[in-house]
Amino acid sequence: MKLLEITKTYDQSAETTHEYFAFIVPSGIKELQIEFSFSPWKGGEDGLYEIKQTLKEQAPYYNFSEAEAKRYLPLRNLIEVSLDSPMELLGSAHRHGCNHNFFINKNQATYGFNPSVIYEGEWQLSLSFSAIVTSEVAVKLIVEGVYGI
Repeated sequence: MKLLEITKTYDQSAETTHEYFAFIVPSGIKELQIEFSFSPWKGGEDGLYEIKQTLKEQAPYYNFSEAEAKRYLPLRNLIEVSLDSPMELLGSAHRHGCNHNFFINKNQATYGFNPSVIYEGEWQLSLSFSAIVTSEVAVKLIVEGVYGI
């Protein structure tokens, strides 16, 4: 049963922000399955200036060559997913890549999340935009509830 479906495009102004999505879980759901994807994952080959500046600030004791700095290209978008039940924070996924599937039930959960009874009520999923290096990023998010497992 589909509990939440979001398709939305964000621009660079969303970087370092969070967006929250509430959804209702009806009685009897035994597992939540979350599909999360965004596109594009990688930016172009620009960004070398930003990389050099960051390396200079974070490692001032080392002078990175042009070739060493280029190893960090291309820059990548990074968006994390967090999930709260009506009772508690169940965890978050801070992963590279742009296609992810997560699940939670009372016995097990995808790494980064805690197993939990799937309580009836209002749940909240949040997206945290750690890096948006492209002019836009398109996000797709689906939360499904499974009655029997």
